[in-house]
Amino acid sequence: MRSCYVFLLLVGFIVAVQTQLTPPPECGALCLKNAIAASNCSSTDTLCICTDTQLTQTAELCVATTCTVRESLSTKNYSMATCGAPVRDETWSTLWLGIGFFILSLVTLLLRVLSRWVCDTPFYWDDYAMFGAIVSAAGFAGTSIALYVHGLGKDIWTVSFNDITYMLIAYYHGEWVYSIAVFFTMTSLLLFYLRIFPTRSVKIQVWIVMTVVILYTVLGALISINQCTPIRGAWEYWDGEEKFHCRNRNALGWASAIWKMVLDVAIILLPLRPLSQLALSKKKKAQVILMFAVGIFVTLVSMLRLRSLASFADSHNATWDYKEMGYWSQIEVHVGNVCACMPGIYSLLKKFWPKIIGTKQESSHMMDTIGSVKPKMKVQSRMRLTLGDEEDFVRLEDEDYVILNKGQPKAASIASKTSR
Repeated sequence: MRSCYVFLLLVGFIVAVQTQLTPPPECGALCLKNAIAASNCSSTDTLCICTDTQLTQTAELCVATTCTVRESLSTKNYSMATCGAPVRDETWSTLWLGIGFFILSLVTLLLRVLSRWVCDTPFYWDDYAMFGAIVSAAGFAGTSIALYVHGLGKDIWTVSFNDITYMLIAYYHGEWVYSIAVFFTMTSLLLFYLRIFPTRSVKIQVWIVMTVVILYTVLGALISINQCTPIRGAWEYWDGEEKFHCRNRNALGWASAIWKMVLDVAIILLPLRPLSQLALSKKKKAQVILMFAVGIFVTLVSMLRLRSLASFADSHNATWDYKEMGYWSQIEVHVGNVCACMPGIYSLLKKFWPKIIGTKQESSHMMDTIGSVKPKMKVQSRMRLTLGDEEDFVRLEDEDYVILNKGQPKAASIASKTSR
């Protein structure tokens, strides 16, 4: 951590008293004194001291080799303040992004619940999973408050030593809460697919992806919780005063982010083929596919979050460098919940604005599932249905009911039924 700090040299203790700054620790003061003596600057020429590159490099090398991390930070803070360097503070970004996007995801969940009530449809397992997602998202948004209070978004040398530790504690807990929140969101979508797609091949694919999601979550959470031995090393490693055995954080972060992106893509692609085979008008098919494809935005956010991992583990300015990954993680979790609630919102829109979203006849039914087929029904290509011996129905997009009466002589096309 010490080697990355660029220490601007400053005036001696007389200037410190005059400016009412806390003087640097003894090792830092000695490095500054020796560097000034070896330069062409006088001890009272602050401008020369603060702009002399060679002097700065000499002081940096001395502080890095003779001072502890805490002493280095104190010296850095003193030098920056004496030279009048601007104080960076973007603590608000993670706070307001976390809370703001949580409110957005909460509103979409309420709209999803409202659609169940307005359309008089029961709650399903994917709805209950979404309740778990929103509770986890609330906990994750709560970490943004702790991160804000303890200095995420400031340069580490301007943050108290205790706040650095508390910020890392909040970040540590945020990591496993993030895993749980993502798990519930993905599970909600996959349970939704199981409910709406009747074909065996799609269900097998969904169960395979869900198994991977479960393994990803369990392993990710366990590794995150036990990233250091002992565990407290995850938030006490920063000052280097005690040796901890910690896993490679960069490798763990990249592996987790890449697997998350792979799962995102798999979940986006799963419904596209069966949706493309629906016997619907092109306009309506495009609406349904677009509704499912909004998850692409979550994948894009995951890519941006992955980019922020470049200097994550090797950062020597954690309270500043972790900021970008913090707010991208907040956006990713909450936007994921918004995407998972899109079908319910689509249902609500069709109920109140049928002329915009669909026909008046279509709006009279409830958008619930793409297809819910009883065991005796067989699904053929282009989503055509062969009748069983008893009355059955198929719910299309949570609002299109196709009634298949007993004794009907021929297979019925969803398109022909919904177009009437």
